[in-house]
Amino acid sequence: MFIKTEIFQSVKAQCVIDYNCQLSDFEKEKSTVVENNLMDARRIYDSDGCFCNIRYANKEDADTLAFINSKSFQKAFEDIIPTDFLKEKFSIERLKDRLYKELNEGITKSCIMYKDEIPVGMLTFAKDDYKERDCSEIDIWRIYLLPEYWGKGIGIEFMDWAIKELKGQGYLKVALWVVIENKQALRFYEKFSFFHDGEIRVINVGGELKEYRYIRHLN
Repeated sequence: MFIKTEIFQSVKAQCVIDYNCQLSDFEKEKSTVVENNLMDARRIYDSDGCFCNIRYANKEDADTLAFINSKSFQKAFEDIIPTDFLKEKFSIERLKDRLYKELNEGITKSCIMYKDEIPVGMLTFAKDDYKERDCSEIDIWRIYLLPEYWGKGIGIEFMDWAIKELKGQGYLKVALWVVIENKQALRFYEKFSFFHDGEIRVINVGGELKEYRYIRHLN
């Protein structure tokens, strides 16, 4: 088991080789360390005491993903969706079954973000299941953080990682659906240059709600 300091020293040493830089470059304020394989993670951040690690999930992670999804969704929609519906349809057990099925069948890819080794965020992306689209397009189905970690900059780091990851995989456009009444989510996505492309759909979640389709070009 490596301690945090040893992990960062290893990552920094490898980055010096990969990016032809100096170790001193990583001592600058708010520096970001990027690696590919260490600890089966895709990125490690080291700034202001934050230690965030993102890795791809597998079906054994369904419990963890469901816990984050349920807690975050219920909090975000507590004033928008009826409480009884939230508790029933977005319970941990119900979401666990859904996420396990998705991962087991390869329908989606999900990621988990850790802060200080604690799972605090989850993200799911997949091909749009509503209509045929160009293979260069991908959808973000979910991006959630535990409520106690909202407003700490972690969500920004997570979305920044997601955009770079999808762009690196060759996608040219990313899309997502967002409930119009969820003003906080709308503002969050707009910070990342997502915009409403004109498409609207109606969903029934204990009552009818409208969703905007937001897109962002990656090229």
